[in-house]
Order: sequence, then structure tokens, then C-alpha cells
Amino acid sequence: RADDLLTSVFPQQTQCFEHRTGDLELPDHPLIRQTMHDCLTEAIDLEGLLGVMRGIDSGAIRLIARDTKEPSPFCYQLLNAMPYAFLDDAPLEERRARAVSQRRSLALGDMSQLAALDPEAIELVGREAWPTARTRDELHDVLVRLGALPERDTADNEHWRELLQELAGKGRASLASVRDEGGGARQLWLAAENLPLVRAAYPGAEFAPEVALPAALEREWTLEDARAAILRAAVETRGVVTAPGLAALYALPEHAVAATLPAIEASGAILRGHFRAAGALGTLEWCDRRLLLRIHKMTLEGLRKQIRPVPVETFQHFLLEHHHALAAHRFVGRDGVLEAVTQLAGFDAAAGAWEAEILPTRVKDYQPGWLDELMHMGLLTWGRLSPPERDAEDGPVLVGMHRMTPLALFRREMLGWMAPAARADALAGARSNAQAVYEALAAGGALFYGEIAKRAGLLDAQLDEALGELCRLGRVHADGFAALRPFVAKSKNQEKRARTGLAHRFLPRQTYALGGRWSLFPPASGEAPMAHEQVLEAWAWLLLHRYGVLFRDLLTREAAAPFWGELVKVLRTLEARGEIRGGRFVAGDFGEQFALPTAVESLRRRGGRPGERRWAVVSASDPLNLTGILHKGARVAASRQALLVFHEGRHVATRDGDAISFHEELEPTLAAEIAQSLRLDGKLRDRFTVEAVDAP
Repeated sequence: RADDLLTSVFPQQTQCFEHRTGDLELPDHPLIRQTMHDCLTEAIDLEGLLGVMRGIDSGAIRLIARDTKEPSPFCYQLLNAMPYAFLDDAPLEERRARAVSQRRSLALGDMSQLAALDPEAIELVGREAWPTARTRDELHDVLVRLGALPERDTADNEHWRELLQELAGKGRASLASVRDEGGGARQLWLAAENLPLVRAAYPGAEFAPEVALPAALEREWTLEDARAAILRAAVETRGVVTAPGLAALYALPEHAVAATLPAIEASGAILRGHFRAAGALGTLEWCDRRLLLRIHKMTLEGLRKQIRPVPVETFQHFLLEHHHALAAHRFVGRDGVLEAVTQLAGFDAAAGAWEAEILPTRVKDYQPGWLDELMHMGLLTWGRLSPPERDAEDGPVLVGMHRMTPLALFRREMLGWMAPAARADALAGARSNAQAVYEALAAGGALFYGEIAKRAGLLDAQLDEALGELCRLGRVHADGFAALRPFVAKSKNQEKRARTGLAHRFLPRQTYALGGRWSLFPPASGEAPMAHEQVLEAWAWLLLHRYGVLFRDLLTREAAAPFWGELVKVLRTLEARGEIRGGRFVAGDFGEQFALPTAVESLRRRGGRPGERRWAVVSASDPLNLTGILHKGARVAASRQALLVFHEGRHVATRDGDAISFHEELEPTLAAEIAQSLRLDGKLRDRFTVEAVDAP
């Protein structure tokens, strides 16, 4: 009856939405008038709403967006709305609004602090953003990045002071003496490369020692641009700052700092606000956009308590699981080989270690034919990504391809951005046979072994030597990995011949046929090369998926990867997009760290299960050999003769040749099992990764 009455009085209200056109005209009926009055003046304040909208339109009212730790009281009515208030038909329990927690009571004083950032999160991110340096080269990179380093920042760091003196003694750094607004003397450290920058930002500064720069490093800076560069680096590495604080720290006029920071903000690099107390009328604060996003996440999600750095042993054990080097996590079959190579793509390891140690460690019952199939299918390929650096005057190459030659495996679609650029002098000093083979491949494209011999006019033994030399120089590769096996065979006589450069025939000639065609590396491509920024982003994602958590020290063995200074800019961009996380995830003096969200979750779970007791054996040539990098102590060289044992992420034993040494006392049963496995001769198979058992 109510619906019928409404339809007879106000038909437009009950008709289908598709049939409504134009504005709704309210009928002149007492029920309608009273209802509209009650809705617009009692349930809501229409006149007040119109006044607010007029104020926004005129600019009298300014809108400020804030991320809050919990929902504002103004949205409680929406969160608690009945199901019929929503346009869709989803059931009540499926609505995301039901997952939002609300306080039972909220005082007026609490409302003013809803948007305040966690002070501990601000302090933590500020510490994380500050660079670390352990060597002269690392500290020099810090100076280049900062532009200028106030001397007071080194007051409590005696190690840095010693390194700075060493850099100054070698002419790589200098100490600038400047005057602040009050006439007081201040000192700033700078890298030699930043001398033009500091000279422009501080007219009249005195430098000790004086540094003479080559003309190529001289650059013209304006006063405004130089100060902007120094302040930009300061905000990027100090978290939440204020203009007076920066002016006092860097001995710059406060009015100049106050005028420069808005210009940096206009570029989108930093943001202003009252971050320590939302809505406060105190001093205006500034923060780098990327760091502010990290602070917000820690404040809103409580990540500060969840991502406490884990010990390096936990991270090492995580890497063993992440790389499927434990028996319970092994890859299986041909698809497993594809996954393993994808994870290790771009890592230069000894050519003879790939099929003898690295892949068998990760793939259960590894079969060489699986790798050949994947390469002939066009899914994988190989090549040397870091060719040897040498001077053409050094003479001809005396050593050809052998088992210890660095070599990388990777997916074929990565070839366009992973392969190094061709060098004009790559064949300088190469022997005539190698040059003849190279010219034959350059003229004829991809060729089979017999076709190369015919075009170059070489005997089989000569062609073997020439291909081995070109492989070592990183100038050729083949369709299949079988083409390499003759060069990395285990025979001692073959190794001796490879070292002396004598003619050799390692395996039957059919082995070369299984390797398919030979071609130049990197191959000529008609596609436009990727932009440098795209290459850096591709490498960043590759390394993140390889290690889960990425920091500078992990690039120590990544010969083909870009420099950390280039990668860190891309990683910060990815963090700003919300695709990865930044912070300190692994305990230790490793500097700024970036991680995949899934890796952080895995590390957190692993940190909560300290009682696990599994151990694994890996080759010293394996990428998981991070001794001397993650772990304190001497570094074990990447030799195929050495085997490392990790127990719960700790490096507990080493086999070097026939000698086995234990680095800590283990339970007798566990030590006996490790010693027995290390004495076994042959490839790394399942018997090298077993579950630890308790001593009786």
C-alpha cells in the first residue's frame, strides 16, 4: 500500500532509472514536502553543505588529504551502512568495509592525532636512509652522492674520520671551510668530483687540500642549482627535516634554504607537512617522497614490529630454500632446469661447474639432456657476459676455453638486454685462426661445425682451438650446451692440453653436432636496443628474484650486473611505486636494502622457527657461496675444488681438495654424516643434502 501510494503521488520516484530524464520535479503534496524538509534539514544540513561547497569553489576552504591510522569518525556511517545502501548485491560478509576496525569510543583529543606519523617509524627510517661505508671506495661513493658532508656528521665515527683522511691524502677528497650567517666557521667534506658543486654553493670557501680536476670533470653550476643539489641529497638521506635545521647543519642562509625547498618540491622529489604532529602549527617539515611512503607504511600497517632484521644465518638458510638447494625443495625434471636457470640468469660461474655442481644441487636427478632440449627449443642460451679485459699489446691469448672460464646461462628473451655491447677491439691480439672463424661467422651467420671448418679452411684440431679461444673472449656461442662439453670435460689430460693451448679433441665429433650451430655473441639484432633505464629495471627485478633481499654486498660476485649506484635509483623508484619494500631486513652493516614482499614474509616465518636443523653442501663456485660477504671470516674463493657445508645457515665445514676442516663443534652424529658426504667422490647429488639427525 505504501508503494502504491508513493507511485500515485510521486510516479517519477518509483519508475525505472532507465526511463528517467532531466531533473525530478517534486509534486506539491504535503507528504512530499514534509519528507524532503526532514531529510534535507534534520537528517543532513543542506544549507551548510552548500556553504562548504561554495567555500571550496572560491578557495576559502582548502582541502588537505591525510592517510590516517584508522578511519575518521565521519566515515563510520558509511562503514556501518545496511546492505541495501550499496549498489551491488554482494553479501554483507564479503564487503571490505567489514574488515575495517573501529574504536568503540574516540575522544576529541584522539581525533586530532589520527594522521600523526609514528615517531619511532620516523626515527627508524631516518637511520635506514643514512648511508653506510666500510672502505675508502664506499665512503668516496657516499661523498659523491651527498655532494657535501658536514664535518659534525663524522664527529662520532672515528672509522669514517680515518677513511676521510686517507681519501684526502690520495687527492680523492677535500675539506671545505665555510662561514655561516653568524660568521662562525664550519667544515664540509666533499669528493674531488664535487669540487665545482661546492665551490658554486659556497662562494669564498677554502679547500684543504687543494684538488686539481681534469677538464672533463669541470662543470658550471649556478648558486641556486648547486644549493638545490646539496639540499636534495640531504633530504634524501636524513628523513624528516626542517629548513632551520638544514640551514644550521650546512651553513647556508635560512632564507635561501626556505626558498630552495619549495623548488625541489615542485619537481615532485619531496613533500612538506607537519609529520611529527598532524595539524600542528609549528615549524614546517620536509621529507623525501620515497621515505615518507615508507614511514606511512610502517605507521599504518605496524611493519616496524614485523620486519626486525634477521641474522645473516637466517638469510643464508632462506637463500638455500629460495634456490631449492635443500632436498625437500628441489626442482624436478626439465621444467625444473628452466626454473633454476631463470633464477640464476646472468650469473657468471665456472663453465665446468654448471652441470657438475650448480644445476645438480637444485634439480633432482639432473640429466644433461634436459639442458640441451631447452636450448634447442629456444628457451635458454649461454654466453660470456663479462669478457676478459686486456690490452692488445699483451700479445696473443695463450689459454683457450677451459673448465674455469666464467660463463652465464639465461633465457633467450633476455639476450637483447643482458648481452654486453660488442667492442671494436674484442679480437685485438687474437690468433689468426680465431679471427678467421670470427670472420666466417660474421659473413655467413649461424653455421654448423663442418660449415665453419669449410669456410675458414681449418683442420678440426685448429677449429677446436679457435672456437675455444673465441668462447673465452666471449665472442661466440652455440645453440646447445653440448658444444661446450668438449672444452669442460673432466679428463686431466684434456685440462692440461687446454692450459697449454695444444690441439685437442675432447669428445667424439658427434658432440659438436649435438651443440647445433655456432654464431657470434652477442648476435646482431634488427630490434632497437632497450633504453638504459629499462635495462637497469630488468636487472633490478632479476637480482631481486635471485636473492629476495638485495643490497650492495650481494653484487660482489655479480660480474655482469650494473653498478649499485645505478641500481639503487631504480630500486627506490620501484619502492615508491609500492612494488617492493625498502628498509633493513638482514642484520649487519650492509647499508640500504630492498626486498620483495614475499621474501619479507618468508624471512619473518623463518625467523620464527629457529629450531630447524637442516644442512646442505654447495660448491664454492655456486652463487650461494657468500662467505666473507655475509659471514665474518675469510672468504672461500670460487673454486670448483672446494665444497662448503651450511648448517642452519652457518658455514660449519669446508672441503678443499682432500682436506676437510670444521669451523665449529658439532654433534658427533652430525659431524660424522657431514664428513662422510664430503668424502664421497662425484657430482653433487641428493646424498649431499640430507636431513640432520639428533645425536643419540
